[in-house]
Amino acid sequence: MSHFTSDTDRIFCLKDLPEVTKGALFARYSRSSMGLRELYEKEFRGEDAAAEGFYERVLDGFGDDSVAELGNAHLALENISILATKVIEDGRIGASYLEKSTRYVDFGEKENGHYRYYVPHLIQDSSMHYDYVDACDLLFETYVDLLPKVKTLLTEQAPDSGNGLDAKGIQARAIKAKAFDLCRGLLPASTLTNMGINGNGRYYEAFLIKMMQHSMMEMQKIGWESRVALAEVIPSFIRKANHNNKHYTSLESHKFHMDVVIASITPSKLEQLPQRVKLLNFDSNAVEKILTALVYECSDVSWEEARRQIRRLPEKEIPFIFEQLVGSRTDRRHRLPRAFEHSDYQFEFVADFGIYRDLHRHRLITMQRQQLGCSLGFVIPPEFDDWVFIKEEYSGAINQVGEVWHRLINEVGPTEAQYVVPLASNIRWSMRGNLREWLWISELRAQPAGHPNYRKIAQEVRNLICKIHPSLEPIFALVDMNDYSLGRLEAETKRSKKENERDQAAKPI
Repeated sequence: MSHFTSDTDRIFCLKDLPEVTKGALFARYSRSSMGLRELYEKEFRGEDAAAEGFYERVLDGFGDDSVAELGNAHLALENISILATKVIEDGRIGASYLEKSTRYVDFGEKENGHYRYYVPHLIQDSSMHYDYVDACDLLFETYVDLLPKVKTLLTEQAPDSGNGLDAKGIQARAIKAKAFDLCRGLLPASTLTNMGINGNGRYYEAFLIKMMQHSMMEMQKIGWESRVALAEVIPSFIRKANHNNKHYTSLESHKFHMDVVIASITPSKLEQLPQRVKLLNFDSNAVEKILTALVYECSDVSWEEARRQIRRLPEKEIPFIFEQLVGSRTDRRHRLPRAFEHSDYQFEFVADFGIYRDLHRHRLITMQRQQLGCSLGFVIPPEFDDWVFIKEEYSGAINQVGEVWHRLINEVGPTEAQYVVPLASNIRWSMRGNLREWLWISELRAQPAGHPNYRKIAQEVRNLICKIHPSLEPIFALVDMNDYSLGRLEAETKRSKKENERDQAAKPI
């Protein structure tokens, strides 16, 4: 059986080979005069390749960590807390993540008579165990109770969709998604969820070390269990993720030292900023940098000469230049040139943890968050203002849990106390990135189908950038600045149309 999509073409793919084999084969490929197919036949096919230590000998000959990027693995993690997923997804390079969505999946189902949430060992062994369980149960019970009520109220408020089955189905799906959006804030950070990772060996080695050395027991267990699974498919790429490895022990010591230093300079009380979105830092000469980079890339002049030319431009012409640059841009997927990466903006956000989780996915951004807690208050969906009994039940449950959180801090500390905090609770975090990435975030997150809370954040980011750099306003033309009562309706309509077209195409002629 051939392990290549073609035995003759100059461009081909590998198939039906273990990940470690593919990684080692590509590593040798870079230092061989042979083609890949010939190299495989001469060095990788046969008994030698099956011998223990073969791949280690091949990879050790390179002494380059990047070789571990040549093999991939799909890792499934089930029944881990929502809090754990954020620790995992802090890893930015070398992996792609998918997580069970709180916006589209009902989390209210029980397993063996219990709601599905994580109970940390530290809390389980403390006097707060039953208070913690009662608090989590209260949040889930409220979630289960309010979800059908909210769906009913949304249905009553929705405009008449007509008599067509398609229209009714589309509206029902949009209402269901909206109800999940409104009620998901009740879910605690301890909620058990599933996620998948597709990453390369270099990523997994760093991931394992980070998790195995983490201060929280759940993260450590996830790290060790993941190591067992990954050792079955990419053992040669995760060798450093081992207590006996010198890199592992030296990093562990370094991390402990850093934690001590940081703790010594951390204030005991942090200022609470009321702003939802605050612009902290920006390049005052952003426009000049961007235009200089554009000229530099499209000419043969030096950077200094390009900058001199830009400085000669009349100020009033600059907005017109940006209008011309984006005049033919009709889709957010039409990415702007990399020249727009020469300007940085740093924002600070205070928003509910559910929104943080959505924005956390933008991994080109430098992001730092504070610990999750109840001290910054929580968000009540504005839709609940019209439904007083819903609002009272929602806020009543979260307020009760806030009291438990305060007691947990005294008993087990703020780190473990994070598990009881509802997703509706506010968290403060910072994001720093270039203009090209902020444009992508603003356009993507302001779409009608987006959650209302992160739509507002995306719109505020756009407004703040345009306020300090008005000449950049034309590039934000595709940011949707409207409000929508049933944002998923358009997305569900498009989905239904695609399904109908696919069904029609599948019918025999």
